[in-house]
Amino acid sequence: MLPVSPPLRANEGVQQVAVGSDAVFAVTTAGRCLAWGSSLHGKLGADDGARMEEPEGGVREVDGLGFAVHVVCGAEHSLALNSEGAVFAWGSALAGRLGIGARAAALPCRAGHLPYTRVPERIEALQHRRIVGLACSDLHCLALSAEGEVYSWGSASMGRLGVGSDALSLVNGEALQPMLVKRLQGCYIVQVVCAKANSACLSVAGDVFSWGATSHGLASCPRNSCAQEEPGLLLGGAADGNRVTSLAMGKLHALALSASGVVFSWGWAGDAALGLGPATDGGNLCRAVTAPTALAALAAHPVRQIACGDTSSFAVTVDSRLVLWGTVPVHPSMLCPVQGHSGAVRGAGDWQGADDHRILWPSFLARQPAGWVSLPSMGGCTSALLIMCMLPPHVTPAAGGGGDSSAAAQERENSRRLANVQPDVPAAGGCKRKSSHDVGPGGYGWERRLR
Repeated sequence: MLPVSPPLRANEGVQQVAVGSDAVFAVTTAGRCLAWGSSLHGKLGADDGARMEEPEGGVREVDGLGFAVHVVCGAEHSLALNSEGAVFAWGSALAGRLGIGARAAALPCRAGHLPYTRVPERIEALQHRRIVGLACSDLHCLALSAEGEVYSWGSASMGRLGVGSDALSLVNGEALQPMLVKRLQGCYIVQVVCAKANSACLSVAGDVFSWGATSHGLASCPRNSCAQEEPGLLLGGAADGNRVTSLAMGKLHALALSASGVVFSWGWAGDAALGLGPATDGGNLCRAVTAPTALAALAAHPVRQIACGDTSSFAVTVDSRLVLWGTVPVHPSMLCPVQGHSGAVRGAGDWQGADDHRILWPSFLARQPAGWVSLPSMGGCTSALLIMCMLPPHVTPAAGGGGDSSAAAQERENSRRLANVQPDVPAAGGCKRKSSHDVGPGGYGWERRLR
């Protein structure tokens, strides 16, 4: 897709971005959800089959969400969360991933396509829960409530839903509407993430739980079975003395970030997405790394933000430098290896596409963007990367005094709505809402953050 600058109104900024294989969503500080790319299966809320990739006239607003605060997307469906904690779904209804239950059977179906909806449908099964977080893969979804509970729906194959014995209530191996992941009750979860056939979450105590397919090293149980049906503890409250504060998952790999800025990786090493060098990258002989391993290449560069694409990994350091590794559509000449490492690059060739390269070690971009860098999302076969470069939080309007009073009032109302999506933190917990000074303007202000 071509680079797009979403049309924004006065005093409106972008506060979150989600990237799919061929679609992009941007949530603004005014609560609008903007979308562009392929609308196949109705995943943009546009006419089926339309493509909107031009900078002018190609961006549309997804209607019917209320004041949107967060959006996630799979290959053929999308989910959104509004400021009241309501969840909406649209796109293909395959495998029950819309979570709307029997209503999916009444959706329209065109020749050669599964039932789908281009109109956002509220997930009624979650209407009595205030949802504060979402995650999804192509075939399953997770929702996080303000009470720290986790709900899952979609395909239950390979144990990715984590419902264990409750799987007996599934329909053809699918959960058509959200189910409570009972094994996590009492753990007070603060973040949920999804991989292709795995799920993981982070508790307020810093514990990391995982479940799903065991073949690529992402689950917490040994690789002596094909699936882990319920969540298990992968990391205790600290990883080598580093408290985990954030998680990210790609297609077959995962990252964890500690409070001290240390990055850990585990999962499948064949795409070089782990950043552990050539020892774990052996082409057809590649292997799974089951234990979260600290990235030595970043030991001298504390990190504040992590994200995963399908086969790639990205990080932003505390001094706002962008680092990437894995299989990425970036030419090696654009990279600057981290000091002390070779920055070895292997051309992927026909294996992954002529323009993709396997970057075995974390590498800095040779030309770093100016300003505050935010790393909202990436995804798809080429792991599209979006970067927001903005003025520091303290910058004020250039001229004209305090600005229009009605605009200022609207901005205060928008901030109030964003603040409404917060967890109910237990007395002994350690969560708070991120502020703009935590992640920069337009960042993930509504998400949970460990103190």
